[in-house]
Amino acid sequence: MKKLILFTFLMLSSSMMLGQNAYIQVSGEPDLSVFLNNKFKAKTTAEIGGCVIENVTPGKNLIKVVKEGYIPFEETITIKKGEVFSYKVRPFSKNTVSISENGNSGETEKKASIETGKLVIQSLPINIKITIPSIEGVTNSQKTKDEWVVDNIASGSRDVTFIFNKKIIKKSFEIIGGETTNVFINMMNGEYKTRNTIDEKIKVTNFIDSLSTVYKFEARLKKEDFKNYNPEVANYYNKKSTGIIAGGLAALGSKTPKGNAPKQIVFDKNGELIKYEYSIGINKNNKSEVVDYYNKIVEQIKNFPEPNKTITPAATTVVDADTKIKFSLGTKELLVLFEPVEIK
Repeated sequence: MKKLILFTFLMLSSSMMLGQNAYIQVSGEPDLSVFLNNKFKAKTTAEIGGCVIENVTPGKNLIKVVKEGYIPFEETITIKKGEVFSYKVRPFSKNTVSISENGNSGETEKKASIETGKLVIQSLPINIKITIPSIEGVTNSQKTKDEWVVDNIASGSRDVTFIFNKKIIKKSFEIIGGETTNVFINMMNGEYKTRNTIDEKIKVTNFIDSLSTVYKFEARLKKEDFKNYNPEVANYYNKKSTGIIAGGLAALGSKTPKGNAPKQIVFDKNGELIKYEYSIGINKNNKSEVVDYYNKIVEQIKNFPEPNKTITPAATTVVDADTKIKFSLGTKELLVLFEPVEIK
């Protein structure tokens, strides 16, 4: 049950440095935010004329660069094993915001001129006035529907003033390029909440990263690299023989293992890891502990946004931009299945 204990205490944000990993040297002006596969990696600095991303998995990777006040851009790049990939940031372009409202009363649309991001404001009562000094055209703007939406607002911290009758509430919120910030204001009792889509993505990614670390999963590894990274896999290979399944995939599998152990390992035709299934055996001595572990995982996943989770009586799945993990609880074992997500 070591992995159950490990998961309780482990929430790691980095993984082991592997010899086959590569690097990306980003060249650009200071204070750019750089994301790889939808995960924040670094800010560019004047000192090195950009930034360096370490431990990059070879193959296709999605890089995204964000500059405050400009439209972020992203593209897929292909990294070779062990290389230092030079990436030069392209010029940014500006855009204008549009303000609209979503709801069941009337039809209203307004335009204002400024740049990048997204903001959604909900309020009680619905009909309030909104002023955001840093956005041209948003002064005493009348909100008449459930959602007041601003597209392409510049990233950064923004001050906002809400007015209902003679009551005035001043607050601030953060806009992150390429993401959506949701704001809720209750003018009756002063309640104020903000939520950003990137915060939800980070929670999901941290959860998946911690489990990948506990169970020693690293997508797209070659067979020998995976054996070196995961000691249990080396033992597994000593006991199993390689077979071929549909699509030219090399697979190793077994019936229910005794105790806790890898159950299935699948590599694609290029020899890269695309499936890793781990079995936690259930017996009369540990049944309640395993069931409790599974239930705690399900409760955590319930708090994740809809696109990142699927919960059914048969299984529970969580997914981010890189990895999908599926949990299946049976009478004899708890199966934990890891699969990489294809980058489009």
